[in-house]
Amino acid sequence: MCEIRRQINKRWEKWRAKQNKVREKTYFHCWNECSYTSGPYINFPIYHYRSGQSNCYGGSGSWKNALCLTNAIIRFARAGQSYGFYSVLSKCYWREKSGCPEYCYMEIYGWNKPIYIANVVNNSLSFGHSICAEHLGGDMSNFSNWKFFSVR
Repeated sequence: MCEIRRQINKRWEKWRAKQNKVREKTYFHCWNECSYTSGPYINFPIYHYRSGQSNCYGGSGSWKNALCLTNAIIRFARAGQSYGFYSVLSKCYWREKSGCPEYCYMEIYGWNKPIYIANVVNNSLSFGHSICAEHLGGDMSNFSNWKFFSVR
């Protein structure tokens, strides 16, 4: 089934590449199945993570629940300017949910997008949420020059 999903995503990416507008997010998702992503962004929640061998040689130990900060770190590792953290991130692994394949945080690097981890807080509540923010260019203090994304 994963190979069929990969073929569908390849055809979809080719079609989207021919369109006039820039397309960044492409993935195929079936309920109760594992999602597959082919671009820099992960557009589905990640529920599990664990540590393991360095240089992306495989995870070990039990899976832990991935909350918002873990999801933000995984997205930064995949799409951001994260190669300077390779020695740490190449020992970390994620999977979408039980029964899905395991991936190294640094499995795909080179997208090198200006992605940062941000926190949303409410000073009147003891609650916060970690998200990713991509700088789209221009003045960094201008809120409209950022794309914020979070799926968990």
